[in-house]
Amino acid sequence: MDLMSMLKPATLEDKSKPDKPKKEKKVKSESKPEENADVQDEKKSYTYPFEVYLAAEKRDVSYIFAEGQVYTEDQITKAMLEHGFYEFAGNVKYDYIQDDNVLVPVFQQHKKG
Repeated sequence: MDLMSMLKPATLEDKSKPDKPKKEKKVKSESKPEENADVQDEKKSYTYPFEVYLAAEKRDVSYIFAEGQVYTEDQITKAMLEHGFYEFAGNVKYDYIQDDNVLVPVFQQHKKG
């Protein structure tokens, strides 16, 4: 093959090849993360009487909370801290075991490095 044959414009034979389908650009819709979900997680509330499972045992917290009153997670954390449970000084999240009516605090671990 010589150089001139390579430079010839495309013939009908070349155009008969099926065209590759063009890839369409997908437009990403800008959606904000569900801010309401985060707000609802922070606003979880529990009605006393519930038990608090702390340090591998259920703790008596009847002297801290009033029966029938609804408490948010922040209020529970603050009340426990005021009554000498210093584990609640950091970031605390709660898991609730509905069958046993038990509130399990989960503390954030601070890691070095």
